[in-house]
Amino acid sequence: MSEPEPEQKAELISQQWQFSVTVPDINPLKEKVFVTGNTPELGEWDYTKIIMMDYDEASNLWLKTLTIPNTCEVLYRYAICFLNENSNDVFIRKWETNIHPRMIKQTMLHPTQDVFGEYDKKQGISTGWLTNQTLIQFKFSNNPLQLKSRLAERLINIKVTPVKLFFGTEPHIEESSLSTDTTDTELPAGVLVEVATLANDPNICHLKPQEQFGREYKLNDVLLVNVTTPNPKQLAYLIDFYSYSSRAASEDPPCHVGYTYVLPNMFKPSEGFVCQVLGLKLDRVRSGTQRLGCKF
Repeated sequence: MSEPEPEQKAELISQQWQFSVTVPDINPLKEKVFVTGNTPELGEWDYTKIIMMDYDEASNLWLKTLTIPNTCEVLYRYAICFLNENSNDVFIRKWETNIHPRMIKQTMLHPTQDVFGEYDKKQGISTGWLTNQTLIQFKFSNNPLQLKSRLAERLINIKVTPVKLFFGTEPHIEESSLSTDTTDTELPAGVLVEVATLANDPNICHLKPQEQFGREYKLNDVLLVNVTTPNPKQLAYLIDFYSYSSRAASEDPPCHVGYTYVLPNMFKPSEGFVCQVLGLKLDRVRSGTQRLGCKF
């Protein structure tokens, strides 16, 4: 009588995997952490299919348990995003940009705890890209401020604050958005303001979140203020000017010396054409012309 063949163990083709990452300098009330990767469960690198993670306040970790395949290496990255709850649109604020994405090898059995932007002894984080939102750029150059004599020699801080417009019989600006001396106004949902001064100084030449009293403008500076918003037609822009008194102590705030508004109807419409090649042969090129533009 022949011996029974040993029972073969079924091969597990998938497993549950907990993604966990710590993210410094994030406001969980305004921003969320997402994960994406090369498998259908991770959205196949499509930003419209990325997976939102859950924030655990006790451990200060962002967590998500997903089913991943055991039949291939799983590649993934993390991103910091804003979720528009009204439209479910995802706006990517920052994402990991190491050349090689994170990898879960087929032989790995236990999840690891990640740190956002740090992988394989390298650090790579970049700002996101435009998806369903609009970027509006204010540029201050060629010494645009013409000030009265008592302020002519002082350095001025410039701050741009997006504020909501309300439309009734006539558009008007929300009362809480009126300029005040030292109030740090709460930005509308989904709006991000970043500033940079184009100078040979790494501390100021990269885009950074705008501070409470804006950015100092010096003679011959080029100051950029980037405003990213999902609804540009619903915003006006409050521009405040601050200056420090010559008698002020180091801890004193600057004095508010003036303000102005920029309304959406002040922007000049721009439009153009793009020529898209539809077919290519040695003797003939067929093309189509499509109108594109940006209007406020």
